[in-house]
Amino acid sequence: MNQNRRDFMRSSLLGGSGFLLGCTTGKATQAELTIFDVIHKRRSVRKFLPTPVPQEHVEKILDAARMAPTAGNQQPWKFLVIRDRARIDDLKEACIERSLAMAKQRGNPTEEQLEEGRKRAAEYYTNILSAPVYVVVLTDNESKYPTYSVHDGPLAVANLMLAARALGYGTVYFTDSISQEV
Repeated sequence: MNQNRRDFMRSSLLGGSGFLLGCTTGKATQAELTIFDVIHKRRSVRKFLPTPVPQEHVEKILDAARMAPTAGNQQPWKFLVIRDRARIDDLKEACIERSLAMAKQRGNPTEEQLEEGRKRAAEYYTNILSAPVYVVVLTDNESKYPTYSVHDGPLAVANLMLAARALGYGTVYFTDSISQEV
């Protein structure tokens, strides 16, 4: 990891990774799979059904995340669960606006280019944020071993994704597509 990334991670109290959780088969549950079946069947899903995820499944998935290994067993995370469709839609709009702002920073796009960029961003974020549950894994970069938080969060996300797949849900992992400011 380069020094700039370390400085960034130290400068923010909470950094984060997230993943989306939603049904892709039309069934919220399925028979338990072996761990190898789960690993082989896990895919990054970018469009979800609106089927609600039962609270007991969300809790079971989060419990699996808590069991992920961490440096010094510090467990430097918090799990932010967003189920409110209006909040997820607000997040989508903020992501679209951020995408356009970044395009403007990279150059001087025409109105036509901006409109095309808005359409592409709207389609992407409409699909990716169609999941009924959004989980953000926040890591504390002022923990006992802060340089390891950059690893600890993704380990928790891996457990989350595998547990979700074992229960029949699809997921996708985000690292920087959604800004911390959003």
